[in-house]
Amino acid sequence: MGAPGGLSLPRKTSPARPAEPQVLARTRREVTHSNTPKAPYLTFTLGPGLLERLVIKIWSNDQGLLNEDLISDGPNHISHTGFALGILQETDQLNQPDGQNLYIFQRNVRESSSTRCYTNEWNIGIPAEEDDCTNEVDGWIESLEQAEGMEVGVFALSQSHGWVNVVWKMEIHLYSNDRTESQCAVLPDDCLFDGDQDQANIRRNPRHSSTTRLLEHREATELQRQASISTSENHPSRAAATSSNLPTQILYSIMYNNALAEAEQAIRDARAAIEATPDNYPDRIGLLGRLVVRLGERYMRKGAMEDLEEAIRISRQAIGIIPSEHPYRLSLLSNLGRLLGYKHSRTNAMSDLDEAIQVVRQAIDASSNGHPDWVIMLHNLGIQLHSRFTRTGVMSDLEESISLARQALKATPHNHSNRYARLSNLSIRISDRFLLTGAMLDLEESIEIARQALEATPDDHIDRVGAFNNLANRLGERWSRNGAISDLKEAVGLSRQAVEACPSESPMRASMLNNLAHRQNELFSHTRATADVEEAVSIAKQAVDAATNNHMERARTLHTLGYQLSARYSHTGTAADLEEAIKFIRQAVQSTPNDHPDRVKGVNILGFLLYQRFLRTASMADLLECTSFFVEGLHCETSAISIRIVAGQQLLGMSNITQCDQCMYDIAQTTVNLIPLSTPPSLVSAEKKYFLSGVAGVACDAAAVTLQAGQGPTAAIQLLEVGRGVIASSLQDLRTDLSLLQEQYPDMARSFDELRQQLDAPTSRDTLVLAETPSDLSERVAADRRHKASRDMAILLDKIRNKHGFERFLLPATEAEIRRAADFGPIVILNVSKHRCDALLIEPSRVRTLELRDLSKEDIIERTSDCSSINTLEWLWDVVVGPVLEALGFTDIPPADSWPRVWWIPTGLLSKFPLHAAGYHTQPGNKTALDRVVSSYSSSMKAITHTRQQRTMDLKPESTGCAVLLSMANTPGESSLEYAAEEVSVVENLCVKMGLSTLQPRPNHAETLSALENCKVFHFAGHGSTHIDPLQSKLCLEDWKHHPLTVSSLLETQISSASPFLAFLSACGTGQNREEKSADEGIHLTSAFQLAGFRHVIGTLWEVDDKMCVDMARMTYDFMGDKKMEDASVSGGLHHAARTLRDQWVDEELNIGREGRRKRDIILCDNLTSSRLSWVPYVHYGV
Repeated sequence: MGAPGGLSLPRKTSPARPAEPQVLARTRREVTHSNTPKAPYLTFTLGPGLLERLVIKIWSNDQGLLNEDLISDGPNHISHTGFALGILQETDQLNQPDGQNLYIFQRNVRESSSTRCYTNEWNIGIPAEEDDCTNEVDGWIESLEQAEGMEVGVFALSQSHGWVNVVWKMEIHLYSNDRTESQCAVLPDDCLFDGDQDQANIRRNPRHSSTTRLLEHREATELQRQASISTSENHPSRAAATSSNLPTQILYSIMYNNALAEAEQAIRDARAAIEATPDNYPDRIGLLGRLVVRLGERYMRKGAMEDLEEAIRISRQAIGIIPSEHPYRLSLLSNLGRLLGYKHSRTNAMSDLDEAIQVVRQAIDASSNGHPDWVIMLHNLGIQLHSRFTRTGVMSDLEESISLARQALKATPHNHSNRYARLSNLSIRISDRFLLTGAMLDLEESIEIARQALEATPDDHIDRVGAFNNLANRLGERWSRNGAISDLKEAVGLSRQAVEACPSESPMRASMLNNLAHRQNELFSHTRATADVEEAVSIAKQAVDAATNNHMERARTLHTLGYQLSARYSHTGTAADLEEAIKFIRQAVQSTPNDHPDRVKGVNILGFLLYQRFLRTASMADLLECTSFFVEGLHCETSAISIRIVAGQQLLGMSNITQCDQCMYDIAQTTVNLIPLSTPPSLVSAEKKYFLSGVAGVACDAAAVTLQAGQGPTAAIQLLEVGRGVIASSLQDLRTDLSLLQEQYPDMARSFDELRQQLDAPTSRDTLVLAETPSDLSERVAADRRHKASRDMAILLDKIRNKHGFERFLLPATEAEIRRAADFGPIVILNVSKHRCDALLIEPSRVRTLELRDLSKEDIIERTSDCSSINTLEWLWDVVVGPVLEALGFTDIPPADSWPRVWWIPTGLLSKFPLHAAGYHTQPGNKTALDRVVSSYSSSMKAITHTRQQRTMDLKPESTGCAVLLSMANTPGESSLEYAAEEVSVVENLCVKMGLSTLQPRPNHAETLSALENCKVFHFAGHGSTHIDPLQSKLCLEDWKHHPLTVSSLLETQISSASPFLAFLSACGTGQNREEKSADEGIHLTSAFQLAGFRHVIGTLWEVDDKMCVDMARMTYDFMGDKKMEDASVSGGLHHAARTLRDQWVDEELNIGREGRRKRDIILCDNLTSSRLSWVPYVHYGV
């Protein structure tokens, strides 16, 4: 190899020790195309002294276009880009290389978006015997040793049409001896080389070494940020761009505009390349594809439809000419799907979205998971399916999009530049499933993933705007669910950061402002401060102003503005706000397609606002219009079920509605039938309760409207059975007897059993507060499986109901089945509604209605604070129990052995009242329930029929029945119970007489549940705790503070296979529900034990007297023993005990105080005053 300039340079054999290096550095993004004039990225001048060591570090993308949708991380054996060295002519002011004498020292051999640092190091003057490996470029560099004063350039090359070379930064380290001055730049420690290495170390190094390091995501993004804001020395924005105090929004705007300018130039270059390329050029398709990508990028920044349309047209053109076997075809298909998805978001045309899904599926079907674009195609398909879900509400699309997002994320390395975006997408989709189903585990996972996405997004990256917004929305959803103010404050702060960071010219700004307005409204709902609602209105107006021509985006911002104005109207009563709110919501509704899921939100709010105006003005036009909007909302099948129910709830609650009777019955049917659909089996009880508390009273109003419409009592009962007791009903369905199905269709029975094992399995989420994040992958997988099992169960039930003899499998009872349920005695359903109150009387021969004209919902509400007084018992007789028993023909005291039975099913707040004790007990005669019938209770008819299906107890002499007895005379943190031990001792003796063995396990959570698995009788004497959340009501065992035996844990317990007979809960309020909104669900300890499998349960409505408990238990068990523990003996025994103690009270104790007696209460339930009617609160649930 000849020396530069024709010099003859001898080989150096003993170089002197090199001094500190001269370092030159440049940080700026430059893109080189094949037709870009050759110019060096960085130059250096040799000398002073002899060159002994040269290090060149280059930070560059591997090669190719920086677009995730057309590239892969797979190796490519053909290098299209590289770097070269060349000498510059001193007289050439353009720094052009000397002819074409460029010496390529680095070729990039990958095509991906990854950024790498390439380091090339040459040790010059190493004797030949120590390094015999020479090549052209190494020999040329060796010749530079004594070329002092010569200027050399480092050139970025792109050698093929359509390929680009992207350089972010370059450093050159020159080691020379006898150097007189330093030109060192200040570099980070990790970029410097050790300048103190001695000559021996250098001589041991090879002549040329080359290393490559993949940059981690944060490092790469920081480098790109620095390069993006680097400008020429005389650029007017340089000072601002390099300021450490640069506001984030300005920084993002600079990056945004720089990227847009680059996209503009790239489009011009791509067009020029295509025009200069013959139609038969082999890589013409690649050039078309690159133009498509650049047009798509500019569309994303400017939103110009002509860019999108051109990109789609060129994509179709390229797909039309590319051979079917060409590997690039799949990428083109996937990218076309992405572009069609963008178009749908603008046009709302379902044909575009359906085609997008079709072409991406076509690409996936034609590839395999080894394809370099496999992950990108999965990601793309997930995006399009999620878009279709948001447009149609089809759950299967959402589930598939979640599955695809999980697959794509799993296959994405942690340092991948697009990982944060895939995290965000998964978070949003899981959150959508939460909004649809109410599964808290989904919301918790969504928040955790959103945090990961925010952490993975570099501080100065434009996509951080979306990461702020995503996490803010998720936290806002959790605040709406649990009311944690910390979530609300963080959500508001994150939304503000999203708006502050979003460039004013960004298409995202309207959405960011819109979401901030929602967060601000949530803050107002907490603070009720006028300033907060004023700010929410102001922000919403800014969002409307920032909205683009995207119809759905504008509709959403108009909806938000109308909503904020309605909130201000509710706060201030200003009529002008109401009028404006109606105007903007109406515009939003008019801009939303009739079948769009979002339409119902606007329709419901518009209906509500028109009704508010009707209440102010009595305008019948407003009433008619609001009714029509609610009817539309109820029947919009593409919308979320919960939102549709809201529309029906509004209609059923309006007393002045003008719909015809048949229309009102249709509304009642549709609304109630949606309620169980909104609580799928995949949800745990706490999640179901949360939703059901929002529809409290809907079934009762529907039943009242049905009776008003003249549809008859059976139709009303069927609605009550569907819309009340949903939690219990779902558990009863899962635990139904499959013996008949097993005989005729064993495969279906086996499938049902497999699915119910997944859906009825304990979830380890007793309280569902979920303070711990669900970081365990197995828990997430289990959640996905529960959702899938829920969908599969619905499909299986349809198949079973298509089989002969199973047409009514797990469906509400027919009238004949309803009447058969009354074979052992009448069933009385007491329906309470603001429209009317009725007793629905079910007898073997007929079902009829008894309107309770003297009973009103208002009266019941007024008396709930005094439901144990003598006055209330007499009122109950007059307005409810007396008329019912008269209608049933129970008018006198029956013979001793022929006591009739009545099952009471009260609804709403009436479930708090002791119907069995109603009457005039202090007056002569028989005007009391105790003197006419034996009373039992049930939460629903289904509970009665389900319990009767269970096998009855067999107490033959050889049976191994066991009675589990627990006495908690001393409970940690509670008062002592003097008579609890005596009570258990009495019960133990009576159980032994009945042939039962007895067991008294240690009274803690674990051992008690274990003992229940094989018991026939369970008796508990101790404290009970009635919680405001009925799922948290508990029996107070010794570990009740840390591991309580709650209603929630009992609902996850199933011991029906052991045929347990009786649970006697001698404690305070075990049959009480303090939460009004959950009254129709019948959730309390008594019903929980029944659902766990006990055929009979005795509980209490409020606090009980400690000594009276002993007498009540003794008399009840004694009676049961005499009657051989048959079904009727339990209710009969409790009735006998209550009637006997009532008689004693009347004869002896009516005026005697019992101040010294201990009450088995944790609190005074419902703030009741102490009562001497100690025989009243005991109730029987069972058959």
